[in-house]
Amino acid sequence: MNKIKKIFNPEYFQGNLKSENYFEGWYYKLTNLEENFSYAIIPGISLSDDSHAFIQIIEGKSGKTYNFTFDIKEFTYGDKHLLAKIGDNVFTKNSIKLNLKNEEIEMRGIVDFDEMVSLPKTILSPSIMGIFSYMPCMECNHGVVSITHKTSGHLIINKNKLPMKNSRGYIEKDWGKSFPSSWLWLQGNNFKDTDASFMLSVANIPFMNSEFTGLLGFLYFDSEIHRFATYNGSKIKTIELADNHLFVIIQKKKYVLIVNAVNEEFGTLKAPRNGAMTSTVSESINAKITVSLEKDSEVIFEDTSYMCGMEVSELSDDLIGKINIKK
Repeated sequence: MNKIKKIFNPEYFQGNLKSENYFEGWYYKLTNLEENFSYAIIPGISLSDDSHAFIQIIEGKSGKTYNFTFDIKEFTYGDKHLLAKIGDNVFTKNSIKLNLKNEEIEMRGIVDFDEMVSLPKTILSPSIMGIFSYMPCMECNHGVVSITHKTSGHLIINKNKLPMKNSRGYIEKDWGKSFPSSWLWLQGNNFKDTDASFMLSVANIPFMNSEFTGLLGFLYFDSEIHRFATYNGSKIKTIELADNHLFVIIQKKKYVLIVNAVNEEFGTLKAPRNGAMTSTVSESINAKITVSLEKDSEVIFEDTSYMCGMEVSELSDDLIGKINIKK
């Protein structure tokens, strides 16, 4: 496939099955506030000495995680659209089909997505990574497939039927060699009074024999997307981390983004290191995030999202020193 087409469509499979020390994974989050459940389902591949495909699952309320591994030959993908097939499980931009069973959990069913909201694309910002989308040397690349969408269908989990009506979904992905050495990530699209959606990531980014502190994020509300990123001049003013509470302030010209996050149960997921799934990351999908946005000191948005994603991984002294984190 044409490389430019892949850059403008990060949801497509970005790699090839001949690469070494490479990973790629999609992140599907399903949340239903009425039914009080949240699941993240993560299909992907690891190309290393132990090449395989995988599907990881994390359950929000308990933080329990499940990992299914497959022979790499059971992974197939689409060239011109998002299609990742692993065994009997099929993942696309518009739906997922699951047929998973082990000694701990059985999960099957079909969930369809509609009313999807996507990031706008420009030459300078073909994806959430902006101009860095064109850099082939990035250790880890990030893509946002759907900012928010509605779902239908159902899942059957251990014989319990979970309806997806009135649920909301979110899709993103990562690919490359390794996750960053130090990062934080927040995501929520189940706000109390609005159809808003929010994501924020801060990480140590290796780049051309050096490194920098990378910032990516957005806040979507009233059909408008406000992007906050290193490449558009956004600045981290404050990050405070204490126990299970995270407080962040980001400024971009006349806008100030203020985030308060409190996590509940963390689960442990496998994570890539040089393509191999030998590292781990702690993730909650039961966090509460309150977001406010000020413009010229006037609050133009404020709301709280529930059953949110939250990761705070190895905040290094180097990262703390660069952005004045208070721990």
